[in-house]
This record gives sequence, C-alpha cells and structure tokens, in this order.
Amino acid sequence: MTVRSATHAGTWYSADRATLDQQLSKWIREAQSPRRPASNAYGLEEPPIAQHAMVNGCKGIIAPRRVFVLGPSHHAYLEGCALSDYDVLSTPIGDLPVDMQVNQELDATGQFRVMTSAVDDAEHSIEMHLPYIRKVFEGHNISVIPLLVGQLTPVDTAKYASVLAEYFSDPATLVVVSSDFCHWGERFRYTRYESDTGVGPIRLSTRTPREEYEARPIYESIQSLDADGMTAISYAADAELPIRHMSAAEARKAFAVYLSRTGNTICGKNPISLLLATLHQLETHGDTHRCLFTHYEQSSAVHTPGDSSVSYATAFVQKV
Repeated sequence: MTVRSATHAGTWYSADRATLDQQLSKWIREAQSPRRPASNAYGLEEPPIAQHAMVNGCKGIIAPRRVFVLGPSHHAYLEGCALSDYDVLSTPIGDLPVDMQVNQELDATGQFRVMTSAVDDAEHSIEMHLPYIRKVFEGHNISVIPLLVGQLTPVDTAKYASVLAEYFSDPATLVVVSSDFCHWGERFRYTRYESDTGVGPIRLSTRTPREEYEARPIYESIQSLDADGMTAISYAADAELPIRHMSAAEARKAFAVYLSRTGNTICGKNPISLLLATLHQLETHGDTHRCLFTHYEQSSAVHTPGDSSVSYATAFVQKV
C-alpha cells in the first residue's frame, strides 16, 4: 500500500494533530454558511443569512461515500487530467483512502494520465482540502478521488465532462474544486486596474503616476474584477435571486468570455471550467443545479502598484 505524506504540513498548515484539529473545529464552527449570496461576494446590499444556517439545515442528510477533489497543477505542465497513484492520502488528523475502484475505472477509459509521485507530492491545491474533508466527515467511511486538472481544449473538456457526469450525478458523491481568485501584483505579473469611471483598463506599475489610480482604491478595482468573475460562474433558476445566468450552459460560456476578456489570474480556472462543463452535461439529462458564491476576501488591501494580494472566494453547487 502506497501512502502520500502530508508534504505541506508544518509549512502551509500545522503538522501537529491536536493543534490542527482544534483549528479546524474553530474555523468550521465560526464559518458563515448563507443560503443566499453574501453581500461581500457580489457587492449586493442583501445581508448574509445567519451563521451556520446551511450546516444546521443539512442535519439528517446522509454523508457522501466519496469526494472528488479537483485541483489545478501549479508545478508541472499538464495536458488533460491526471489521477493519483497513491492508495492513501495522509493528513495530520487521519488518513483518507483513495477510492481505488473509481480510480481504476477512470484509468481504464484511457483518457486520464497518472501523476508521478514527485508531481503529486509537490502539488498543494488538492492537499490543502484534505484535512477539512477528514474533519468534516470525522467518523464516516469516506474515500477520495484526487484529480489534477491541467490545460484543456474544448474537445478535452467535453470528453472529461462526459466521463465525470456519471459520477457527479451520484448522490453519494461530493465534489470539491480547489481555486483562489485574483493574484494581483508585479510579482504575479498581473496589475490590471480599472477606474470607476469606466475608463481603462490599464496596467499599473511602480512608475505609474499616482493620479492615474488615486480616484479609486486598487483593492476596489480588484474586488470588482473578481465580482465579475463570480457573476459569470454563478447561475440559478430562482427568480428571486439576483443572478444573471439561468443554467450551467450559460455560466460556462460567460466564464470563458470573462477569462478571455480579463486574463484574471484564477489558479483553478481549468477545474472550474471542467465543473461547469460537467454540470452542463448533467443538465442535458434533466439534472439541474444552482451555483452561488457565499464569501469573498482579499489577503491584503492593495493601495499602491508595489503592493500585492491574493483573493479568495467560496461557492457551493446545489441540486434543485
């Protein structure tokens, strides 16, 4: 049996079992889970629903048996999608077995690559979700299917979506997509700025005269950029929700247009696109969902072109 070590424990997060367990318990307890779009996600004026609303509303629902974790490849160039070659994924608070049956079924299609141990060990996008999965489903018999998502052509996306739709439609399956949002700053080679007058966008640098960006804080421009991306991804048929798109098909197209227009540095753009394509595939068989964002944060507020930040957003997909 091969076991993937928690290679980022001790640097990216605590490697101490008790410490990490306490941290996760605290963060999950304090998390807000609104049923409607949160005010800070889309810039809407509606207040978020009370804390723990979604958690409390889910009592009695049977826990899933397997969790797909889709993450982007940060360190290795990858065309298509790749499976893990490990049998077990270790976390400081307990191990997670890989669903070997599903892994082998996907491998048997001939459409998936297999990660080398070096690529698997170096990648953080999937690992960062594993302690949360282990904690949330503590005491439950849960397995995982890690899926590293690389560069995808439209043909590739449709091909993978067709395969994954069968699994994603199973009520016993949960899907987690790993991503952040805008990486802004010269160190990320992305300094897009748009004033609230509609002029622009322009690319800022440390040599840009202050008067070109002083009318609107840079962090507000970043938030607006990210809000446009979240609006593109979101969809719901609920008439009372202020969401632009009614289906995954519409959201999928809108997100592609958004990425082409802005070039926003969203690490998980490929996993997100694959998820939307798979949800579109499910729609063709009568399975409908909604996708809504619930929270948005920036690592820091950018005031000058020499500053930098990373944006983070949370969304959920729900069958309707």
